[in-house]
Amino acid sequence: MVFKKPYGFLIKHFKLIHLILTGLLIYLTMNVSNILAYYNNYILRTVGKLEAINYVTNYYMIAVLLAIVICVVMYILLRYKKKPRAFYLILILFVLVVSFMIELVQGGLETIYFSVLETKTLRLYRDMLRILVVFQYISIGFVLVRGLGFDIKKFNFVEDLQELDLDISDEEEVELTLGSTNTLQRKFNRRIRELKYYYLENKTFIHIILIVVLVLGISSCVVKNEVVDKVYEQGEVFSSNEFQFQVTNSYVTGMSYDNQKVGGKDAVFVIVKMKLSSMSGEVAFNDANLILEVNYNSYASGSYYASRFVDLGNAYRGQKISGGEEYLFIYSILEEDIGNKMKLVYANEQTVNLNPVMLDEEKDKEEYKVGDKIDLANSTFGSGYLEITSFEVAERFTYPYEYEVGGKLYTNNYDITSNNKVIIKINSSASYPYNLDSYTFLDTYATLKYEIDGTEYEVNNFINKTPGNHKEGLYLAVDKEVMSATSVWFDIKIRNMQYIYKLK
Repeated sequence: MVFKKPYGFLIKHFKLIHLILTGLLIYLTMNVSNILAYYNNYILRTVGKLEAINYVTNYYMIAVLLAIVICVVMYILLRYKKKPRAFYLILILFVLVVSFMIELVQGGLETIYFSVLETKTLRLYRDMLRILVVFQYISIGFVLVRGLGFDIKKFNFVEDLQELDLDISDEEEVELTLGSTNTLQRKFNRRIRELKYYYLENKTFIHIILIVVLVLGISSCVVKNEVVDKVYEQGEVFSSNEFQFQVTNSYVTGMSYDNQKVGGKDAVFVIVKMKLSSMSGEVAFNDANLILEVNYNSYASGSYYASRFVDLGNAYRGQKISGGEEYLFIYSILEEDIGNKMKLVYANEQTVNLNPVMLDEEKDKEEYKVGDKIDLANSTFGSGYLEITSFEVAERFTYPYEYEVGGKLYTNNYDITSNNKVIIKINSSASYPYNLDSYTFLDTYATLKYEIDGTEYEVNNFINKTPGNHKEGLYLAVDKEVMSATSVWFDIKIRNMQYIYKLK
C-alpha cells in the first residue's frame, strides 16, 4: 500500500481544521453553560424540577469524539515532524474532563427530575460547572488563535511544505550507541539538555498547565471547604433538601424549668434551639436525620422530657414546617461527654458547631431593690422585665371595686385576708414571654425569703389572693412570720441566672 504523507494537506488546511475544532469546543461550552444556567435557576427556585429533563442529551458525545480525533491526528503528525504538540495532549485531556463533567451533572438532572437532589450536591455541581466554563473559554481562545493564523511562524510550515517531497527515509529512526565509560553521565546530561530544550520549546504550554493545575487546586480547596465540607457556626443560615436552618442557641442542663432534676441523678441534656423554614410549602420534617455528635458518640433527639424545658421554647413533636418556626431539639447525652466539642449533623450532609451555654453553672447574683427593673433579656427567656414599685404586709387589705346594677355604677369594698396567714401586697409592672402572668412567674421561678434575728427562712408556697380584675400587681397569702421579719426578698432563679429582689 502506498501512503501519501498527509502533513502537507493538514498544513494547507490548518486554519480550517482549527476553526472546526473551535466550533466543536463552542458547542460543548454552550451545552455546559445551559446546564449551569438551569442549576443556578433551580437553586433560586425560578425553574421547576420537570424542566431538568430538557437538558439531558447525548449529542455532546459526537462533538467530544470529533474533537478528540482532530487533536490525536494533530498530535501524532506534529510529533512525527518534531513540532510543538503538548497543547493537543492537554486539549485531549481537557475534552475528556468536559465529557466526564457533562455526564456527571446530567445524572444530577435525572435525579432532580425523578426525585430530589441534595442541596449540597446541587451547589457542588453548580460551582464545578462555573469553574469548567471559565477553562472552556480559555481553551476556545487558544484554538481560535491558531484558527485565525496567529503564531504560524512558530511551526515553520513553509519549510515543511518544501520537505513534503523528501524520500520515505525521513521516517527511519537512527539509534546512536555511545561506548564511553561515562555512559550514565552522558545519558543524564543529555536528558537534562533535552528537558531544557523541551521547556524552552513548550514553555508557553507548560506555564498554562501549571496555571491550570494551580487554579484547579485552589478551586478544589475552596469548593471542598466552602461547599462540600463547610462547617457552619451557631447563627449562620444554611439549607439542605427542602429546608432552611438556623441554630439560634444551644444549652446543656440536667435541671427542669423549676430547678428540679430531670431524668435521674446522672442525666444530662443538650437542648438545641433552631429556626426551621420550609422552601416548598408546608411539609413534615424528619428529626431522625438531625444527629448530635459528641466525642465520637451519636445521639438522636426525643421529646419525652419536653415539658421540663418549656422555659426554653417549644419542642419539636412532628409538626409540619412552613416558615420561620423556632423549635427545641432535646438530646439526652452521657455525662462524660460534657465539655467535649459538640456538633449537629443533618442527613450526614450539613454540620453546625455548637457553643452551648452551661445552664447549671450559676452566674453571679444580681441584686435589685423596690423601684428597680429586672431585664430578663439576658436570661434564657430572651425578653421580658419585672419592676416592683411598692411592697406592703398586713393581715387584711381592703380592695375597692365597682359594679353596675340597672344601669347605675356602684362602689364596694372587698376584704382580702387568709386564715393563719398574712397578705403581702405588691404593686408591679411586668412583661413575660410564653404567656406567663406575674403569679405564675413568681410561683415557678421565685422563692420568698425573709430574715428574723439573723436567721434566714423561706416561704415554701404562697397563695394567690389577687382579685380577677386587678392588673397592677399581686396579693399573696404567706406565713405570718413575714410581718416581723427585718428583711424580705424574692430569690428568683431562671436557669443559670439568679436575681435577688429586696422588698424590705
